[in-house]
Amino acid sequence: MNTKTNEHNPFGNFFNRVRDKEEWSATLRNIWDHIVLYSKTAGRSATREVLKTFFIIKDGSIPLGERIILLAGITYIVIPNDLLPAKKFGILGILDDATVMAYINRKLHQCMTPDINDKVESTLNQWFGPEYVFTKILNNQ
Repeated sequence: MNTKTNEHNPFGNFFNRVRDKEEWSATLRNIWDHIVLYSKTAGRSATREVLKTFFIIKDGSIPLGERIILLAGITYIVIPNDLLPAKKFGILGILDDATVMAYINRKLHQCMTPDINDKVESTLNQWFGPEYVFTKILNNQ
């Protein structure tokens, strides 16, 4: 490893740690724990989007850099500490969260697969119980 490169690149050590499978798995487990706590207060709909993001990150079908950005975004949403709290910064405190969610939402649409969607719905059903869709009841299904 070229240490001279890492001296000039503050992210060099971080990217090396993320490339380590054990450290990456530990990071994902830590985020998973926060998602579980988040889901208890956020509810099914908000948790669905967070789980989609988590499973896309875990799937590994997108480049490492994009996974890291998504990981940072999901972490920003599920961890209660906010860089710009709405109570203190008003509209800016809302816009920072909205910007993160907009980016994540765009990425979700690009990367979503039926397999990932099945994992998300299965997890939601385990945590919240089965979701009953009103149209299914109307159609006698």
